[in-house]
Amino acid sequence: MIRKVRGHYNYFRAVGNVNSLWIFYREAVGTLYKWLNRRSQRRILTWAGIKRVLVAYDFPTPDKRPIVQKPVANGNSRLAASVSITEEPGAGIPHAGICAGCIR
Repeated sequence: MIRKVRGHYNYFRAVGNVNSLWIFYREAVGTLYKWLNRRSQRRILTWAGIKRVLVAYDFPTPDKRPIVQKPVANGNSRLAASVSITEEPGAGIPHAGICAGCIR
């Protein structure tokens, strides 16, 4: 599970997406807490206990470091002007719609 969580963080890590990764982290920890407590009819694992489990197994948290764009390949230290690092490519372009006449 730890490898899958790290892979999820690495795949979806982008500028401005840290909050979504923390939401994913909280959901993953909540699901882990739920399933570890289903082992018996009594709730035997507290939130303090789940924190100890997370530390013991080195459960990853989202990385707080921002992604920095690398300099242009020609040796210029300035960033490429055509790429915005504040939003995803095509974020301002509306999606293509399906016209009502095309659906049969």
